Formats: sequence, C-alpha cells, structure tokens
Amino acid sequence: MVAFVVPAGITGARIAGPYIANLVRQYGPAVAKGIINLINKDALEKLPKGAVVTNVARGDIVDDEALIDALDRRKVYAVGLDVYKGEPNLNPGYMKHKSAFILPHLGSATKETRTAMANLAIDNLTEFFDTGGCKNKVN
Repeated sequence: MVAFVVPAGITGARIAGPYIANLVRQYGPAVAKGIINLINKDALEKLPKGAVVTNVARGDIVDDEALIDALDRRKVYAVGLDVYKGEPNLNPGYMKHKSAFILPHLGSATKETRTAMANLAIDNLTEFFDTGGCKNKVN
C-alpha cells in the first residue's frame, strides 16, 4: 500500500495523484496553517472505497464530521485514531462504528520516553531557578 505522509514543517498539502491510497497516514508537527482539516470531505472522496484512515499526528488534521460521514457511507472501511479533535472529548459519531479504533494518545507511552520527558522537565526547572531562563519555554 502507498502511504500519504505529511512531513514535519509542512504548511500545506493536497491529496492527489499518486498519493491516493488505501491507507492514509499523517505525521506532522503541531497544527500549522493549511493542515487543519487536511483530511476533509474532498480528500476522503479521492480515496478508493474501503480505505483505512489512521491519524497518529494531530487531531485537528482530520475533519471528524467528514470522516464519520465517510464511515456511515462505507466509503472508509475503518479508522484508527491515536489523536482526535477536542481530546479527551471524542465526537460521539465514532462510537456507533465497530470499525473505529480509538486510543488515548499513546505515541509517547514508553518507559524511556516518559523518563526522558520527566528529566527534561527537571532540567528546565533547574535552569529556570539557576538562570531565570528555560530552553523549552512555551509562550
């Protein structure tokens, strides 16, 4: 199968030509202009009947109403969502589909990653109290 990939740093994309696939997989940074609702009704209509859509990137990439409609019409056979709009609140339309596989965001759920995240938080606190700065500041 061909995968449609949204690379890091992209500011816009289209699903067209050779990127149409039975499996659509998106990876990307925090939602940027042009990425919100990238997987929308028009994009879903370009997929072959029975496509499988997964989202492990950002919830805002997928237009939930369009995807649920595609599931209702069986245009899309199944969805796998590790992320979704409005987490932790899930669009209830997904709940009526046995072919909708929804997980809490597990992309970082390894012992190594969580330990690294905790160490980074400690390093940032130490740096803040020592220097007043912070290398991972969020504005």
